[in-house]
Amino acid sequence: MSRGFVCALAGIGMTLFAWYGPWVWPAWPAFGVIHVVFGSIDWNRDLSFAQRAAALVVLTALNSGFWAAVFWGAATAFKKRTQ
Repeated sequence: MSRGFVCALAGIGMTLFAWYGPWVWPAWPAFGVIHVVFGSIDWNRDLSFAQRAAALVVLTALNSGFWAAVFWGAATAFKKRTQ
């Protein structure tokens, strides 16, 4: 398996950990976007169902992509260090 694929799986795993884990910190990229984009509105109450669904898909992809990039950077640094 390629390093990119493994990092993508790790990013999805971190997002699932953010949903079902005991801590909130794995979801901070998505929470930051919610704070910047939606500001002070209650996006879960004020948006329609379709808008919430679209926002959830985008936030899931963003969170998974962020953590995949973090893992990819760590794997690249580890590879360079061990060579």
